[in-house]
Amino acid sequence: MSAVAGVILPTAEPSEPRRSVLAMIGRMPHRGDRIDVAATTGAAAAARSITDGLYGAHAFGDGRHLVAFDGDITNLADVARSHGVVPADDPARTVLGLYLEAGAGFLDALEGEFAVVVYDALARRVLLGRSFIGNRPLFFASQGGSFWFASEMLPIVAQEGFRPRTNRGLLSSMLLFRGTFGPETLLADVRKVPPGTFFEGPIDGALECRVFYRPRLPEKVDRSAAEYGDRIWDALGRNVARALRAADAGSRRPGLLLSGGVDSTLVAYKLKELGQEGAFALSCGYGGSGAREHDESEAAARTARACALAFRNVVTETSDDILAGLRRAVRVMEEPVRVYMAVPIARALRETHGAFDTLLTGTFADILFGETIQYDTPILDFRRRWPRTASLVRRAVPLVDRLPRIGGYARWFRRGDVRDMREYMFLHERCARDLRGLVPEPELAACARHLDPLFEEHRAMSGEDEYSTVDTMMYAYCWNESFDKLAAAESLEAFHPFQSDEMYRLSLEMPYRGKISKRHTKPYVRELAARFTSREFAYDDKRIFSSPGADWMTGSPELVSFASELDAPGARVRDYLEPGALDRLIEDYRSQVRAGRVDGQTSNLVHNVVGLELWLEVFLAGRAGTEPAGAPLVERDARSWHG
Repeated sequence: MSAVAGVILPTAEPSEPRRSVLAMIGRMPHRGDRIDVAATTGAAAAARSITDGLYGAHAFGDGRHLVAFDGDITNLADVARSHGVVPADDPARTVLGLYLEAGAGFLDALEGEFAVVVYDALARRVLLGRSFIGNRPLFFASQGGSFWFASEMLPIVAQEGFRPRTNRGLLSSMLLFRGTFGPETLLADVRKVPPGTFFEGPIDGALECRVFYRPRLPEKVDRSAAEYGDRIWDALGRNVARALRAADAGSRRPGLLLSGGVDSTLVAYKLKELGQEGAFALSCGYGGSGAREHDESEAAARTARACALAFRNVVTETSDDILAGLRRAVRVMEEPVRVYMAVPIARALRETHGAFDTLLTGTFADILFGETIQYDTPILDFRRRWPRTASLVRRAVPLVDRLPRIGGYARWFRRGDVRDMREYMFLHERCARDLRGLVPEPELAACARHLDPLFEEHRAMSGEDEYSTVDTMMYAYCWNESFDKLAAAESLEAFHPFQSDEMYRLSLEMPYRGKISKRHTKPYVRELAARFTSREFAYDDKRIFSSPGADWMTGSPELVSFASELDAPGARVRDYLEPGALDRLIEDYRSQVRAGRVDGQTSNLVHNVVGLELWLEVFLAGRAGTEPAGAPLVERDARSWHG
């Protein structure tokens, strides 16, 4: 939990950049109590972090250059020496030395997670980069000759003279995928640095986004499930120990977001092994009809007892004010809520505030060592359209298990080409159908366009490895960024022990049979879990770590009332979506609510429209520079991210 911020002004009093950057960093008090400030001609940067936190943020200037650094690089000294740079105690100073020696070329050699900004005041050029692994968000904006960057959007938007403008080009992807996976944001002038990429160029001109991360493909190693289990367990231990600062006898109080699945259960047993009995574990439970399939609190409680963890289950009832939770989550996450789970997680963290100060999760194991739903989109569509045929095909798969690339659940369709998967997801006809006309001409491909330079290199990768790489850069960081913001709002450090360079390399080395079998995903991870739990638990079909969103869209009074009025003349979304299509959607929703059940597609789409309305209300309304009602929308081409 740390942050950076910076400002570059075209003309200003010598003290103005410093005043501005202190105001920016002051809007992130939840990210720490230690502040560094550095300044140079017309520019200033600040860094904020907790005094004894895992992640450090630093600001440094040498008169000509300005550096802001946020993160934790595990091999910084080695990389510095390999470039002839003497490592300094201040990582920002070391980063500057590397930049002067190699430009942006040093970024790919770094391991760990980081966000870095280097500004050359004489050349008026800037470099903004972000690691492939980790949760170091970095936003930037340019307007009226001024340039800002920060770990959150709010410090930028709140700057005097900044005028927020909504980016129409992202409405389609936000409504379908609840966000964007590239550099664009819902604010036309604010962009973010995606994982494994950097922006570089003149401060007064176009900044070009480039992918610096290049997968280093190890040879597949045919080890047993037990051997791979040992390696995963050892890597998990090193990552958890880092999170706890175990080498320094531990000064952070750990907490674990514990579900009923094997991934967070393994983290719980690792805490026990490291002598962290009594550490805090929390789970999200649900009350109300239909919630049972989502509630994993009983399984989480059993794991907590087995690992001697202090446990609390925070229950969200369907009758609770879910709308208030969504509104708060939008404010914290600075975008429409991507998943319903954000509401109960935010509530659980708020109600356990002060019980712990480092939050661990089990996320990311699915992406590296199993399957997630994005790759199965064609399969799921096939199953939805022809369920009986799909059932027959699934039963027939074991009969042809010896045929190449057939055996196993996810091998119905040709693997090995993420481009085909992406093009299927962004298929205009399918997306237009799911949008129900809310956006007449959906623009979607920009969600992943920054990955195009990697596709040629991906030809050498197997399908599962390509998927792990692309999903890390395209999807997972969005969810883990959400975790980071939800945790930071409660002054917590979020840490995901399965998310590391070491775990990623191990994933690339593992053969495919270790990631999916004919009956299970993550078979090697499950076999590891079976060492500590029953085999029934390790191999049981898990209730996905989710929440009863469809029930909330039917039974939460405040949410239903709010959603039912989205076709009213005063709704802000009417200025952004096709009014006739919006009227039809909300009328369909109201009729389903009266019938007592809202179908999944309608529930998700209305939820996303609610999220957009709340974002417009919370994030834009009433702020200095907010676009007035009826103002022309920015017709920015979302396929380009050049300034």
